[in-house]
Amino acid sequence: MISTSKEVKNAIRSHIHAAVYDCEENQFPTIRDACEHLAAEFECVANNPANISRFPNHANRFHDYLMGLPFRFGYTHEGIDDALNAWGLNPDNKTYPPEKAARTYTALIFREMNACKA
Repeated sequence: MISTSKEVKNAIRSHIHAAVYDCEENQFPTIRDACEHLAAEFECVANNPANISRFPNHANRFHDYLMGLPFRFGYTHEGIDDALNAWGLNPDNKTYPPEKAARTYTALIFREMNACKA
């Protein structure tokens, strides 16, 4: 399955909605609210001059931010593989190197976070 299919996009958005919470650890009422909160937290935490210098690319800065374990996103190789498999992106259940799987995972979340808050 390709990562731009409607089913995959909806699965990633559901993942974001389930992972992001407010300061009292309550889930947001809508996916748009969750995406806006995630984007705001990312901007606040990761977009400082030192990080911008270290990671000029916005998507790379988001990858670094997400690997810092905000909210309830996957962080183990198994957890990330499980998410990619659940989204239908690995129908043959191949094993990918941890860095490649993590980059794919964070890139897809970054894409959907930006798409659903717009």
